[in-house]
Parts: sequence; C-alpha cells; structure tokens
Amino acid sequence: MRIDDVNRSSQPSAPQGPERANEKSKKEQSSAGSSDQVQISNLADALNATDTSRLDALRLQVQSGTYKIDPHAVANSLIDDHLKEK
Repeated sequence: MRIDDVNRSSQPSAPQGPERANEKSKKEQSSAGSSDQVQISNLADALNATDTSRLDALRLQVQSGTYKIDPHAVANSLIDDHLKEK
C-alpha cells in the first residue's frame, strides 16, 4: 500500500469536536482576566535547598556499580512505614 502526500496540507487542520470546545473555553477564560496565583510551600523551598552532595555521591555509586542495598533495611522500613499509617 502506498501513501501519497497529495491529500496532506501543509497547515494543520482545525480541531473538531471536544477539542474545539476546549479551545473556545480556553480563549474565553483568558479574555475574562483570570487571577490564578501560584504559591510555593515551605516544603518545596526546603527541597530546593537540599544539599546535592549526597545525591551526587549516590549517583556515582550507582554508575560505578558499587551501590548496594540492604534488603533487610528496606523490608524493615516498609513494615515500619505501614504500621505507622494504621
């Protein structure tokens, strides 16, 4: 089967159905002058301020193949976390 580019246009076609309705809704919202705001929580600030040296060290260990996980420590942590939730 051969596909020709004869039926293709160089411009994308206009959205149809629900896509077109969403496009109209977006235009109406933007013209209505929305007042959306974004606030960064203290937790997000703390995450951004974390020291990346530990992550870099872990990354190097993983890349070199020397990073080892203690399966007992992982299991204990999962159990402890599960018991805390109840």
